[in-house]
Amino acid sequence: MPIIGSQLFIEFFGAFLGFLFAAILSGILEKRTEKRRHCIIRTNLVNELRDIIVPLRQYVDQNIPLSARIATPTWDALQFSGMILDLIETSYFDSLVQVYAMIKAYNEDRIYNKNISVSRLSEIVSICEDTLVNIETEGK
Repeated sequence: MPIIGSQLFIEFFGAFLGFLFAAILSGILEKRTEKRRHCIIRTNLVNELRDIIVPLRQYVDQNIPLSARIATPTWDALQFSGMILDLIETSYFDSLVQVYAMIKAYNEDRIYNKNISVSRLSEIVSICEDTLVNIETEGK
């Protein structure tokens, strides 16, 4: 009888260790996947902010109001998919939301007001640059 009990214990212990090992590996893999996804999101947002800053800076420098819409495809996709919430724990999340809220307000205002001041563009550029620095600083 003790032999059967010890065999049962060994099998139970082996199954438990197998389950524990699988759970640990699953957690490690999930963390790596989350970190990689976060890095891709951050890189795409950095690229989009740079793509916004460069042309807007030219308009501001030449004191020309922008009548076209400021495109934000990465932000729109992240918002639509809910993946933007992956960044909620970052130090730059609030400034990122502020930047895109300003851009959205600008895009809506330009429809009704064709004479939007260059100073609003300058403010958007400034906040975009600050946010870009925050994102790149945390990414290091």
